[in-house]
This record gives sequence, structure tokens and C-alpha cells, in this order.
Amino acid sequence: MYSRFVKVALVLGFLMNSSQLRAQNKEIDSLRGAINKMRDDTGKVNSLRLLFIATIDSLDVNRALPIAQEQLNLAQKIHFEKGQAMAYKLLSVGYETEGNLEKALEASLNSLKIYEKLKDSAGIASGYNNIGLVYQDENETDEALNYFKKSLDIYGKLRNIQENQWRSLMNMGRMYEKQNRDSLALNSYQQSLAVGKDIKTNQNLYIASSLYHIGSISYDRREYDLSGAWLKKALSLIPGAREVYPVAEIYVLLSKICIIKGQPDQSLAYAIKALDVVKRENYESQLAECYLQVSNAYAALSNYPKAYEFEKLHIKLKDSLLSSENIQKIEKLQYNYSLEKKDNLNRELLKDKKLAESEVSLEKAIIQRQYAIGGFIGTALLSFILLSLFYYNGFKTKKKDNELLNVKQQEILQQNEEITAQSEQILKQKEHLEQANNSKNKLFSIISHDLKSPLATLQAMLLMFDKEYITGEKMVDLSGQLLETVKRTTAMMDNVLYWAISQMDGIRLEKQVFDIRELVISNLGNYNKQAGDKKIVLINKLDKATNVMADPNTIDIVVRNLVSNAIKFCTENDSITISSMIRERFLCLSVRDTGRGMSIETQQRLFDTSDFSSTYGTAKEKGTGLGLNLCKEFVTMNGGSIRVDSVLGQGSSFTFTVPLA
Repeated sequence: MYSRFVKVALVLGFLMNSSQLRAQNKEIDSLRGAINKMRDDTGKVNSLRLLFIATIDSLDVNRALPIAQEQLNLAQKIHFEKGQAMAYKLLSVGYETEGNLEKALEASLNSLKIYEKLKDSAGIASGYNNIGLVYQDENETDEALNYFKKSLDIYGKLRNIQENQWRSLMNMGRMYEKQNRDSLALNSYQQSLAVGKDIKTNQNLYIASSLYHIGSISYDRREYDLSGAWLKKALSLIPGAREVYPVAEIYVLLSKICIIKGQPDQSLAYAIKALDVVKRENYESQLAECYLQVSNAYAALSNYPKAYEFEKLHIKLKDSLLSSENIQKIEKLQYNYSLEKKDNLNRELLKDKKLAESEVSLEKAIIQRQYAIGGFIGTALLSFILLSLFYYNGFKTKKKDNELLNVKQQEILQQNEEITAQSEQILKQKEHLEQANNSKNKLFSIISHDLKSPLATLQAMLLMFDKEYITGEKMVDLSGQLLETVKRTTAMMDNVLYWAISQMDGIRLEKQVFDIRELVISNLGNYNKQAGDKKIVLINKLDKATNVMADPNTIDIVVRNLVSNAIKFCTENDSITISSMIRERFLCLSVRDTGRGMSIETQQRLFDTSDFSSTYGTAKEKGTGLGLNLCKEFVTMNGGSIRVDSVLGQGSSFTFTVPLA
């Protein structure tokens, strides 16, 4: 839970609690009034910087950005280069807070260029740090680390800038955490702790933040006693424990540790404290996690009604936040599309203008030629020789005009071809977007319908049990059925989740050498009960270990979906056989069933990403139609291929390839 406020504070070098922010917010208008009365000089430029900081700290980026632009305009007007560098830095902060990373990076580079010209070491270091933050937001961790290290190297040679050193070390620690390099992250946080002890202003907050991150690393390493000690020490340094960051995070981690150590009462107390802090300050992004932790604490106390109550609050708020993020992404796509349309229109208008200018030039050339011919006729009466000279000159002029006309015509034809090609490309993009949107709508329609029934069944059973309409013995008898329902629903949601990730931000493969036989055995074990309930025999013909080079998580999803799909379309006394063979540098893995098979038409649209149609299984099992699409996408991403062979009434065989290690 790393809030936007803390991110801005770390960029600008301030750590203030929310009550200070509210008090500062009241002073913004009076500060603006005082600045308006100042004359245009360096003092006004510096005062605009203070006004920007006060405004951005109140999380009002829409008011803050024009202030930074005003500061830049004034600094340029009075030729105050350091003021220009400061203004570009503030613009970078504003754009980054707004989520416009391209403009944030451009502003940071402009700031750095001026600081380098002025040979201002502290400014250069600050510029490096800002650029690192932009790359951090783009998940370019290597680039971000490179700039944070450059910043730290410069700060290490300067005096009285411990806050900036601390900031660079903390940024490096977070990047190492993203790269799962916990030892390096811990080393950075420990260095920041040592630097924080030399900071004079708000020293305890700097130290507490370092201790929180050290405690978080210990928690990830399952060193729970050590983690708890670091976190409690951090908590003791914050007066009144009223700051949102890192107090709420500390309380949540302590609550998790108490659950692990079998202390549910203490876990609930910490979770309630975290909830009180974020509710008081109205930070919705942190509120969702607090609701979840309170729900987990009540569940640990076996107070399931309360756990269910807070779990519903968590899901409702999380769905709201996700919807807001998706709306922002759609608006950004629409904005970029409108910009592209305007650019294309401007280019066409510019070409039309050039065409008109060419025609005017051509008309002038024709008129000049006519005057020349008239001159030739008039002078013919004076001298035959002069007439010959004029005729010769006229011939040369006409030849040049014709050559010029041919060149212009070729340019116009080429421009028309470019405009036509661009129009066709825009139409193709429009058709692709419309197709993707239709597919998305159809998918969500299927999901909303197919999820409603199992969840309603589960809710009804739990409600009847809670009201004691069902005895404990009866509930035990039904638990197996409920468990299978939950497993199928979870598998469906897993497919939806992986599809959504692949469509929006993309999936990063982590290819490694692993034994695919172990993966198959694990999946068959997971589906033994489901197959047994339908009296289907699972047969594993992989009798020896076979190492492949691929991403185990995505290959696991492929095997899981193929086995689940085979069970879905088999009936009593059918069998499902998994076998393999080696062909050149690939392993060919087959999942063959003796189920009902499929027609040629069905086979042709199996892997169509624009069609998410779902077919009921032999026991009326439901699905989203996503499974086989994911299989094809993940197999292709791992360097393999997938195919299907099926005969209606005789069964189906799905075979995919994966590179050998």
C-alpha cells in the first residue's frame, strides 16, 4: 500500500501528515494572493515553487500543473535558468502524478539538461532521481535503478543532503524488491536507516519508514518474530500514530503476523487500528486492503458472519477501484485515438495546401509563357534574328515547365497514395477495436451468467447452514459437492484473470528447465475426484522424466485446461490418456479422450479469439470459452504449436509442442 501522497512527498523531499496537509491547503489561496502582488523576479519564481508544493501535496494535480507552467513561463521571461530547471522538475512531478509518463520524462530531461549546463550537482542528482521515478512507473526496473544509482553517487559527494541520499536509497530498495532481489533491497533499506539517523527535521518519520521496509522484507522471508520487532520499533517512533504512511501498513503487517502465530485477538486489534487510520484520512486504495485484513482476522476467530461482512466491503471497494482504473485506461485510448485522427487530418490539409500552391505556381508559369509568346510575335516585326532567339528561349522554358509539371504530378500521385494507405490503416484499426470490444462484451456476458448460479448456490447453502436449516452432518455430506463447485468456479476465474492480464498489460514469461512429467502428475491428482465422480479413467503414459525449457506457470494452465476440457465432454466408462513423444527439438504432449468428439465446423472455430462461445459438458458443466484460446496463446508464447484431431462420436486428441531443455 504505497499511496500517491507518499510518492509525491518522496519526490519533493517532504514527509507530512494529513492534518498538516489540511492546514496547508487552507493557506494555498492566501499564498496565491500574495504572489499575485509580487513583481516578476526570481523571488516570485521561488514563491510559485512553494505554491506548487502546497497544491500538489493536497493531491490537486489539476491546479498544480498550471502553477508549474506559470513558473516556467516567468523564469524564461526573466532569463532565470535555475528557475527554469526547477519548473521543469515540478512539471515532471505533476505529469507523473497525473499518469502522463511521456510528458513527465520529457520535463525531467529538460530539467537535467539545464542543471548540467549550470554544473549544479544537486540539481543533476535530483534530475536523475526524477527520471528514475518515471521509469519506475513504467516498470522499467533496470533503467530506474541505473538513474537512482547515479543520483546516489552524486549525493554521496555533497554535504548536508541526507534527505536526498535517504530518498535515493529507498527508491533503489523498492526496485530491488520488484526484481525479487531481497538481499540487495534489505541492504538499501539498512543504508537508508543509517542515513535517516543523521536527518534533523522529521527524523523519526524517515527512520520509521526505513524500519517498516526492513520489517516487510523480514516478513517475506518468514522471519516473523524479527519482522514484528522491527515494525513495533517503527511504530514507537511516530508520535500519536496518526500518519497514514507507514502506520496503516505497519498495523496490517502486524495483524498478518499475529494470525500466523495463532494470536487472532491481537490480529483483529491491529487490523481495526489500520482501518481507523485510513478511514479517518479517507484513502480508498488502502481501505480495500484493510477491509480484507479485518475479514481475515474475524475468520481466524471463527466469526464468519463478520468475516463475510468485511469481505463484501473489500470486494465492493476493490471492484470500484478496478472499474475506475479501467475507465481511465479507456479514456486514455480514446484520447490517443482522437489525437491520431487529428494528426492525419492535419497532414491531409497540409498536402491539399501544397497541391493548391503547386497549381498556382503552374498557372503563373503558363501566364508567363503566354507573355513570352506575345513578346516573340511583337519583336518578330523588328528582327528575324531576335525572333529566332526568343523562340529558342521559349522552347527551353516550355521544356522546363513540362518537366516541372511532371515532377509535381508525380509528387501529387505519391501523396494521394499515402493518404489512401493511411485511410485504409485507420479503417483496419477501427474494425479491430470494434471486434475486440464486441468480444469483450460477449465474454463478460458469459462470465456474469455462468458465475451467478454457482455463487448463488454456495451463498444459499451457507445461509441455510448459518440459520441452522441444515445440520452439521448434512453440511459435511454436501461439502464435497460445494468444494467441486468452488474449484470449477475458481478455475473459470483463473482463466478470466490470465486472459485479462494478457489483453491489457501482457504476461512476462519466466522460462526455466523443469520436468513436465511432474507437472502432469500434479494435474491428474487434482482432477482424480472430478473424473471419479463421472466414472472416467485417467491414464498417464509419461513413464520417465522429461525436461523442457518453458514457463512452468503458463504450461501448467495449458495442461489443466486440456484435462478439464476432456473430463467435461466424457461420460461414464470413457478414458483420458496423456502421452508424449519427442520430435526433433520438441516434446509433443497429447491429451486424448474417448468422449463425444466434435464436428469439423466446431474444430475450425475452437481457437478463434473473436468467438468466446461456450458449450455445456456431458454433465451440464459450464465454461467461458476462454480455456482453449489461452492454451493456444500460451503455447505460442513458449515457442510451440497446438492442434486438434477429433471425430464426432469417437473422441478428441489435443497435441501441443514445447521446446526440449
